[in-house]
Amino acid sequence: HKASGNLPEWSKDSRVFWEAAEDQRRANGRAYREFTIGLQEELTLQENIELVKELLKRTNIQANHVYTYAIHDKPAAFEPEHRNIHCHLMFNEKVLEKNRPLGKEKFFGKYVEDDKGNAIAGYRSERKWTTKATNLELRRTWAKIVNEKFAEKEMENRIDERNITEQYEEKV
Repeated sequence: HKASGNLPEWSKDSRVFWEAAEDQRRANGRAYREFTIGLQEELTLQENIELVKELLKRTNIQANHVYTYAIHDKPAAFEPEHRNIHCHLMFNEKVLEKNRPLGKEKFFGKYVEDDKGNAIAGYRSERKWTTKATNLELRRTWAKIVNEKFAEKEMENRIDERNITEQYEEKV
């Protein structure tokens, strides 16, 4: 399954947008941010899609950024009786301004304001996505979304956003 959102008018599909993002990025810049998210084999594809959509909503990626996600489902490498179902979520860190659509040549440019504080070029980049705190918050949000779904389905399963070391230290 694959889906995209907030593609600008000049981009007829996600491939056009992401190729332009790569072509337009600065030499030391980043065209997009990507997260790989483990999905739940206990849930249906549609339920997992709904969880990804909820994550997009709660993190404001859906409201503020161009994004694409793809869900892959294959046998787990070391336990073929299980599935390795996961989502690749990529988004551009530029914060969209719906009332100020930009063409391809300006979309990826540096954000600039005039003397009066009015935006005249580019979109601002949301820097929070570079921080460890935001990464941890994303993991907590994902765990909460999944665990809410498990509870709704009256399943005892739960996921934990902490790394394996933190989980181990709690048990000993």
